[in-house]
Amino acid sequence: MDTNIRTSQRPLPDLVARQQKLPPKRLCLNPTQASEIYGISRRALKRAWSERRLPYFKVGHRTVLLDARDIEAFLARCRVDALHN
Repeated sequence: MDTNIRTSQRPLPDLVARQQKLPPKRLCLNPTQASEIYGISRRALKRAWSERRLPYFKVGHRTVLLDARDIEAFLARCRVDALHN
């Protein structure tokens, strides 16, 4: 038997550090809700999470949940200030 095989059932420490819990239910939005609340098209939201510019939670096969705080942070990063003369 190979003694180099990891037999522990515990997850790797770096994997545990990357896992996050879902935000509170009041802050979870599906893409349609986020689109209506923030005025962003679903297509733009999907492009942002597909390009990993917007964090998201994938629950099951199709369900995507967005944290309202992440959307607001994303919008703040996308802001372009006006030029002042």
